[in-house]
Amino acid sequence: MRQTLTAANLAAGLLAAALLQAAPAVAQAPAPAAAPANAADQVLARVNGAPITLADVADAAQGLPDEFRSMPPQMVFPILLDQLISQRVVADAARAAGLDKDAGHRRRMARLEEETLSQAFVQARLESVLTEDAIRAKYQAEIASQPASFRVCARHILVREQAAAAAIITELNQGGDFAAIAAARSTDGSRAQGGDLGCFGREEMVAPFAEAAFTTAPGTITAQPVQTQFGWHVIKVERREETPRPTLEQATPQLRRAMAETAVNGIVEGLRNAATIERLDQPPAAPRPALDAAPPPPARR
Repeated sequence: MRQTLTAANLAAGLLAAALLQAAPAVAQAPAPAAAPANAADQVLARVNGAPITLADVADAAQGLPDEFRSMPPQMVFPILLDQLISQRVVADAARAAGLDKDAGHRRRMARLEEETLSQAFVQARLESVLTEDAIRAKYQAEIASQPASFRVCARHILVREQAAAAAIITELNQGGDFAAIAAARSTDGSRAQGGDLGCFGREEMVAPFAEAAFTTAPGTITAQPVQTQFGWHVIKVERREETPRPTLEQATPQLRRAMAETAVNGIVEGLRNAATIERLDQPPAAPRPALDAAPPPPARR
């Protein structure tokens, strides 16, 4: 199984990779200083005296493309560290050139800080919402406790005229072969399969067709022709089968997305309601007329 860079294993994987990278030099190196209490604070490199830590590498890994996220940490680590070193060298040169004092640059940096803080705030709030218990409760309420849904497996014969469909029903009731008649007379593309439509849910078919198919007993045909915008149908229901419910594990990604979207919308809406917001790109609302103002004169004829 391929190891994937996730928030859970990233720091540990990168730390192990860092130790492996340093292992050949351990025998010749002087006695190291005491390791930091937090492994993320371990210094991996210095550029002009400024440290690059394991936490810096882990943060950089979060923005990796998917193809890199599936790579083992020991392969990704040296690439990321070297990238951070190059980035730090260029950033130092930019500061030396005074670009950090540029108004446009400072505005973009402030915007990046706002984005980072916003994401951190929302993520922290989501951690208390997207718990295993909460996801399990939503699964129970929206999936497990809902009535069973069914699919119908059916064939049909489609013709242009109601009289032709009625004649086919009579012929079938007298022992005619449904698949053979469908192959010979149906105008639908399923005629090559004897009118076989496979299995479908109620919402997958137009309403008149779905209503007839789901109210016809398995093994029987519709008593009357069914009209849709496509023409007149004769439907044979072959069987009904219960639609399997997704397991909790299968439904978790979709439930998490839905819960996260609802939670984020609620967080943002609450904060906006509590904030003082002044929109200057919109004209001010027209003042309301006084309640005791005289009514306008009646319109002339």
